[in-house]
Amino acid sequence: MKHWEIGPTLQSLRKSRGWTQETLAHAVGITRITLGKVERGRLAGVSLGVILSLLDQFGMEITFIQPHSMPTLEDLARRNEGTTYSSTTGSD
Repeated sequence: MKHWEIGPTLQSLRKSRGWTQETLAHAVGITRITLGKVERGRLAGVSLGVILSLLDQFGMEITFIQPHSMPTLEDLARRNEGTTYSSTTGSD
């Protein structure tokens, strides 16, 4: 899930369980206004702990991934093990 999908996903899950914003907010220890902001995708100022607590109410968690990680020098060296390179000087 992308970060901008967190709020709408939480809202959909909440509604599918028949919970009000007040019910979910109380369970997590935040205000209904804060939950409303989260559900609208306004995550600025909302702690990661709050997001994790909200997701936990639905048995969900966050997994961090690097979408386009660059290989390290060690990765490149491992890929090239056993490969020999020859240099040509052009002075035959």
